[in-house]
Amino acid sequence: MFKTTLAALMLSSCLAVTNGSAATLFADDFNRATNDIVGNGWVEHESNKAAVRIHNNNGYGALSLTNQASSAPDASVLGGGFSTLGYNNITVSFDYKASPSGNEANDKLFFGWGLTASASTVTPAGGFFNNNTGVALSNFVTATIQLGAAAANQAAIFVSLFTNVDSNSEGYLIRNFKITGDAVAEAPAPTPLPGAALLLGSVLAGGTGFGAWRRRRKAGASQAVAG
Repeated sequence: MFKTTLAALMLSSCLAVTNGSAATLFADDFNRATNDIVGNGWVEHESNKAAVRIHNNNGYGALSLTNQASSAPDASVLGGGFSTLGYNNITVSFDYKASPSGNEANDKLFFGWGLTASASTVTPAGGFFNNNTGVALSNFVTATIQLGAAAANQAAIFVSLFTNVDSNSEGYLIRNFKITGDAVAEAPAPTPLPGAALLLGSVLAGGTGFGAWRRRRKAGASQAVAG
């Protein structure tokens, strides 16, 4: 019985881990004054200085990606150097809607990420967040993307948002961009056995030894009498 209890205590000590806790690794709500420069470390790719900018409407700013370029992508921002060391379950989320002029069904907003600034993987492959109905998205909707195991515990990851539209009046507005991750759980140091359990083990072990000694002594006495 004691051996079973001791094994259970040791096993529970080995299996005990702390739960991961969600943390914000990077965030930008883009809520700032209208400006042709996005700022906050974002690198812009645009056909003209107004294609990628902060657009503030009614006191709330958003990242604006508009206009058509001669080569893809039409308008984009790249952010990078975000560390995910010590974190897994890396998740990206942001709010988006069509630009005020409205979009067509084949106008698309893409999200990409990679481990270097020059190698961005589009997630999912082939496109993202297109307005399938052909009607302008008048309200912001939230996109949530799980980056997968490859993005976990990295010294740096890079992310991008870019568009593919049909005319200069079309594009997207983005707010509340965030990268989050769960802290990797660490196994705690083994929990010392309670003193009572150790004492019980000593008593039981001593009792077992004493019983064996008594049996040997009794056997010897019996042999002496028989002789």
